[in-house]
Amino acid sequence: MKFLALLLGVGALAAFEHEQGWPQYVAGGVDFSSPLLADADGDDTLDVLVAAQGHYVYLWNHRGELFPGWPRPVVSAPFDETSSPALGDINQDGLQEVVYASAGGRLYAWHVDSSLVPGFPVDLGDNVIRLAVTLEDIDQDDSLEILVGTGNAQFRFFVFRHDGTLVWSCTTAARIHSTPATGDIDLDGDIEIFVGDDGVSGQYCIYAWHHDGTPVAGWPRVCGHHVDPGPALADIDHDGRYEVFVGSLDNMLYGLDASGQDLPGWPNPCGSGSIYEGLVSSPAVGDLDQDSMLEVVTGRGLLTGNLGAVFAFRASGETLPGFPVEMPAGAVVSSPALTDVDDDGDLEIVVGCADGRVYGLHHDGSTVAGFPIDVGSDVSSSPAVGDIDRDGNVELAVGARYDSLYVWDLGSRFVADLTPWPMFHHDARHTGRLPLGTVALQDETPGTTVAATQAGPTILAGSTLFLQCEQEAGLLDVTGRRVVDLQPGDNDLGQVGAGIYFVTPSPQSSPASGKEVAVRKVVVQR
Repeated sequence: MKFLALLLGVGALAAFEHEQGWPQYVAGGVDFSSPLLADADGDDTLDVLVAAQGHYVYLWNHRGELFPGWPRPVVSAPFDETSSPALGDINQDGLQEVVYASAGGRLYAWHVDSSLVPGFPVDLGDNVIRLAVTLEDIDQDDSLEILVGTGNAQFRFFVFRHDGTLVWSCTTAARIHSTPATGDIDLDGDIEIFVGDDGVSGQYCIYAWHHDGTPVAGWPRVCGHHVDPGPALADIDHDGRYEVFVGSLDNMLYGLDASGQDLPGWPNPCGSGSIYEGLVSSPAVGDLDQDSMLEVVTGRGLLTGNLGAVFAFRASGETLPGFPVEMPAGAVVSSPALTDVDDDGDLEIVVGCADGRVYGLHHDGSTVAGFPIDVGSDVSSSPAVGDIDRDGNVELAVGARYDSLYVWDLGSRFVADLTPWPMFHHDARHTGRLPLGTVALQDETPGTTVAATQAGPTILAGSTLFLQCEQEAGLLDVTGRRVVDLQPGDNDLGQVGAGIYFVTPSPQSSPASGKEVAVRKVVVQR
């Protein structure tokens, strides 16, 4: 565990250069809205989208110049809650659209030229608090549906077509502050939708629906308190299927399988039980230390509290060494971005804190040189990273609560393959999922890479260990669970599914990662 006092020795005085044209002041500052970096107009540079507390949606080019007709006003509400705009070609006409749900309960869709898409805005009949819309082709009709929930009194989740017509809606137990995540978790060929609600006692839920609104078997999953964060989907055990990770105000970070059951080693506590240590930060997933194993990263704390921390967990559920990193001067409601910000070949965590700083952390919890960056105002906005001007460098964008939208040039080389989670809820459509097969698996033979989920015959990397098995051994999965006992002379894995495994000669050995325990890695494909 590290504390803020250890962080202040590095970086407080080392400033990165602002990207040319930035920062840009936005009306009322930036609260929960997180900047989105994407090419809105097809010019091969990245544009910047964000919503302001003053109830406007902004669209700039990479130089900080507003697009014609922007910002666009939206219906306000008697409270300052903002969500994040999404960007996608919702009607498959080859052009991008901006989609945004306002606190006043209107669902907007604009063309990049600032004109409204026919059929919008749509009146949702209730307020939208904090959650962002998700754009996904859930029914495989080649156009994107718009997924959104309401969060004040109506307690409904909606799916709309690209023209604003309603596909279906359903009632939840309570208001929805969670941003939906999407993915084919049960391998049935259609897309499932995952979202949390604030719930009431005994009914704090994570919901999962098929594309037609029918519940997925085993869901909803009941949690111990409000589920404000958006879920994250990733294949953390390399079995070719998504798992679901999401936090709750009960201080727990959950890891769930396709049927809503706890993964081995999950859930994991992120505090002592105080509600002010609850999780609002949506998790990010990536291979922090480049060992071919994914880690899950999240922040802790409510905006009104000062018990902030950043947590990082292995696939096994074990806390990564050096974590949590405590930030006792402010909460971490910001969601992390993951990228290589210092050219060291592994990933760093970039996240905002209510103490007015943006932190950069190595995979061992130590502070990246040049961080933290002091912006002088609460940071509840989630950072976004990318090469916005195509100069080859990493740029970092984040909003300050009572101030501006900032963009810095970090000076390090941008590598797409080392940027698995670049922004809030992963991407411009807010799908919240890490694509299957993102992480390649390194065989014991130098220079050999084997895809984790490739179809085809069984392949055993390092299989000679089995063929020459001269003593009792065990085959363990990535969570440390013993799945096969091997006896002398065994050379058959039986019905072990696709994934990463470790061979240990000792029945008591339980490796946490392939780098730290002297065992042989085995990659099984089916």
